[in-house]
Amino acid sequence: MKFIKSKLFILTLIILNAMDILYAETTSESLDRIIAIIYHAEGSDIVLESDLKSPFDGTKLPQEELIFRKLVEIDGKMLNATVTDESVDRYLAQIQKSQNLTQEQLLEAIKPLTLEKFKDELKVKLMVQNVIDYRVTSKVVIDKQEIEKYYHQNPVYQEASYTLTNAFVGYGDSSPTIKKIKLQEAIEMGLIDEFVKWDSPIELKEDQIAQEKAFIKDLNVGSTTILDANNNGLFVMRLIDKKPKRLLDLKEREEEILNTLQQEKYMKTFHEYKCRLMGLETESNSMASMPRIAVVKYID
Repeated sequence: MKFIKSKLFILTLIILNAMDILYAETTSESLDRIIAIIYHAEGSDIVLESDLKSPFDGTKLPQEELIFRKLVEIDGKMLNATVTDESVDRYLAQIQKSQNLTQEQLLEAIKPLTLEKFKDELKVKLMVQNVIDYRVTSKVVIDKQEIEKYYHQNPVYQEASYTLTNAFVGYGDSSPTIKKIKLQEAIEMGLIDEFVKWDSPIELKEDQIAQEKAFIKDLNVGSTTILDANNNGLFVMRLIDKKPKRLLDLKEREEEILNTLQQEKYMKTFHEYKCRLMGLETESNSMASMPRIAVVKYID
C-alpha cells in the first residue's frame, strides 16, 4: 500500500516542520480560556485556547482537529498503544539518517523545544499513528472482486497513436517538379532510404494530429509519403508504427485500481472513526461496535 507506507515520510515532516504538530503550552504569565472539557473513563481533560496556537508563528490549529487528536490519544491509552523511549530514539535515528541531519541540525530544526520535550511530543504523535493504524489502516483490505468490479465500471482506453519519422530533401540542381517525380519513383521502387536521412521518430496521439494531416491515420505501417514543399526542398514522412485505440486490460490497471480503492476506503474508514470519536452521526455503522470512549463538552 504505497499511500499507507508513506507514513515514514509523513512523520519525517514532523522533524522538518515541527510547528504543524506542536501545541502551545500555557504559562503562568497569561490568562487562558477553557474551550472544551473531555470526559473519559480515567477522568477529564481540559482543552485551553492556547493549545490551538503554534509557539512559532501563532498559527491556529482548527479546534475540531485538536479535539480529535486528543480523543485519539485517549483511545490510545485505552488500547495501551504505548510507545517506548527506545522506539522514539530508533525513529529519530532513522529520520536523521534519511535526511542526513547532524545532531546540531536536528536541535536547530526543533527550536524552541528541547530535545526531551520534542521526544515527548513525538512519542504522542507516534502513539496516535499506531492507533490510526489499528483503527483505520488495518481495515483497508481490498479483495479481487472489488478490483474487478471497479475495472468494469470504470473503463480506461489507450488512445490511438502514430509513430512517424520525417526527412527534408533539398532540390539541389533539380526543379521542384523533377525532384518530386524522382522521389516518388524512389518510394515506389523501395529506394527512398538511399536519398534521405531520417530524423528521430516521434509519437503522436490521435488528438495531436492536425485536421489537414488526418490522412496519416489511414496510412499503412511502413508507407512513405511526400508532404509539403517550400522554396528549398520537400518534406518526406514515413509511418513507422500505429497503435489503435484499445481498452486497457485488468492486469495493466490492477495496481492503479488497488491504490484508488485503498485511498477511498482509507478516507471513508478514517471519517467514520473520527465521527465515532467526536460523537457525530455517519451513514455507515462500521464503527458501531467501537465503544464511546469520551464525551466532549464545548465551552462557549
